[in-house]
Amino acid sequence: MGYEHRPSTELDISPHLLMHDSITEAPQSILVCECEEWMRSACYGEVSFQINDLGVQTGKVEGKHYCVLHFPTKKKGSDFHKALQNKLGNKDYNFCGVWFPDDLSLRDLTFSKDVDFRKAVFNGIADFRAAAFMGASIFDDASFKARAAFDQVTFQRPTSFHGANFLGYAGFGRAKFVDRVSFLTAQFPQGSNFLHTVFIGDVDFVGDTDPNFAVTLVAGHT
Repeated sequence: MGYEHRPSTELDISPHLLMHDSITEAPQSILVCECEEWMRSACYGEVSFQINDLGVQTGKVEGKHYCVLHFPTKKKGSDFHKALQNKLGNKDYNFCGVWFPDDLSLRDLTFSKDVDFRKAVFNGIADFRAAAFMGASIFDDASFKARAAFDQVTFQRPTSFHGANFLGYAGFGRAKFVDRVSFLTAQFPQGSNFLHTVFIGDVDFVGDTDPNFAVTLVAGHT
């Protein structure tokens, strides 16, 4: 049981193939969220949060303006969590570029559609334990600044963590990847756990830092 280094070809989960059919669009406004343009499909609510040279404030004043999801501060509290729950309730799993301010628990949640966490920033613990991803899952270039817990998660469709940066310990123990998965150029500086992880489809690990694969079960091709 093990794995081999494969040619450094990125897993092809093209962003346009992800189905964002239940996106909650921001209302028409003079102001536009100043996240990267391609991230704006994930925006929520009014663009009423801003940063200027004096620091972090709220309100439509001079400076850069953001929607609550992309506003890069830990001081957005209940506004952020309300927006998050509304998106989840609408089965809108487009979170590209979203700035999660604190600990996130999506434990045991079933994601019934494709999910997009490209370039998302998780500032607290990201707890996805025992979640089920029924569609394609893309976490490319996501930043996990604390522990990332994907233990006992099931990924039913193609999955990509290409370029993801796990700055805290990453747990994938007893996770199950039914389809192909890529961790190309992903970084695990604080270590990782892939104990008894099941890979049924192809798996790619090519980068500067490879995870610990001790006692990993590989059920498909590597």
